[in-house]
Amino acid sequence: MFFKIIIAYDGSEDTLFALQQAADLADQNGAELHVIGIVAPMSDANLAQQTPFKDFLSTERSHIEQALLNAMKEIGGRNIQVATTCREGNPAEQLAAYAREIDADLLVVGHKEKSFLERWLEGQTGGKLIHDLPCSLLVATNGSDR
Repeated sequence: MFFKIIIAYDGSEDTLFALQQAADLADQNGAELHVIGIVAPMSDANLAQQTPFKDFLSTERSHIEQALLNAMKEIGGRNIQVATTCREGNPAEQLAAYAREIDADLLVVGHKEKSFLERWLEGQTGGKLIHDLPCSLLVATNGSDR
């Protein structure tokens, strides 16, 4: 049984499907649903100090915050307790830390098929997440990405 479910959400079609799955699970289990959006800055410290990069982060944060508002609208009308949060940093680290903070039972993520180059540029987010996550993981896919 799940009591606290986290959904990693960025407003994309893949995470919208995952949001619906997570909301269904929360509804069925009487669980809390925690919708988290993560602004993932590039790791280069020199790049992070440059004004265009700061503008990018600000724009990305605004995008994620709007996505979280849209998520609340999407799952509105259901009889579930919902909380939202926006974090900045490495997605795998932020998701695992948040799961520990709230003592989550399940993390739901969307799946998007990526090219080799996209996976290489993003690093080992999936592997790190599986290694560090203190709860179960559900990868929601609607089948259209195969």
